[in-house]
Amino acid sequence: MRQHFIMVICILTCIISSCSSSDQVDAYGNFSAPEWLVCAETAGKIVSLSIEEGMILEPEIQVGSIDTTLLILQRNNLVTQVKALRATMPQEAIQIEALQLERNAAQNELNRINALVSSGSVDAKSSDQYRDRIAVADGKIAAARSSLHQQSATVLAQIEALNSQLAIVNEQINRCRIINPEHGVVVAKYANQHEFVNIGMPIYRLARTDMMTFRAWFDGRTLSRINLGDMVRINIGSTSDKPQFVEGKITYISPDSEFAPATIKTVDNRSSMVYQVNVEVANDGTLKSGMPGEVFLSK
Repeated sequence: MRQHFIMVICILTCIISSCSSSDQVDAYGNFSAPEWLVCAETAGKIVSLSIEEGMILEPEIQVGSIDTTLLILQRNNLVTQVKALRATMPQEAIQIEALQLERNAAQNELNRINALVSSGSVDAKSSDQYRDRIAVADGKIAAARSSLHQQSATVLAQIEALNSQLAIVNEQINRCRIINPEHGVVVAKYANQHEFVNIGMPIYRLARTDMMTFRAWFDGRTLSRINLGDMVRINIGSTSDKPQFVEGKITYISPDSEFAPATIKTVDNRSSMVYQVNVEVANDGTLKSGMPGEVFLSK
């Protein structure tokens, strides 16, 4: 009877030891979503803004605009000045401007071809014709300039200065468009239509929710058991007796140790050194930013 009792105790001890080993939490952490703060690139009144919190936005679409009235008036004024100066130029000056535009186009195309040559996409001979165009344009520009008077050169310089100002104004007008940068959900809206914004003022905050990042902290002993690309299980259940697991892939392991964040509940002393590990997890809508979790390496 005593031997039978001892055998039962040994079996129960092994079962308890096995369960506690398989259910041991290897790391703790929290979920977070990649976020972008979309800010105003110019100052002015918001004339349109078609976003609301919770709205899903696609990348590179215009969601609003800032008033461009004064900028358009300024652009029209510059265009008028350029036309007036061109009317005073001799024919050679007009020819130089056209040749210069032709040369710039050939130079841009040559730069593009050179980039393709560097990547091995095209043959180096493809750039020869553009070099020839640039050389011919340079010769024509030099010949035309030699026949111009000082007055024509002055007019060309004034036109060039106005064109530079015109390019700046066009860029300012373009920056009045509020463009959504990434696919995501509007999680916060900081400005409304008809409100005035300054450069850098936040308009809305965007978060990507289809893929979440779980930031966990491993101690040095556990770190030796993981590698980049490994799949791990994360328990997001509210109670230990009702676990709910999701799977994710390790995408980052910090090379440096740090103190465990105060927000992370660990079984060890928070003064111990740990390593941050990022796990990418697909989200079906269950995961939320700030949600805690527990990492299990052993199944």
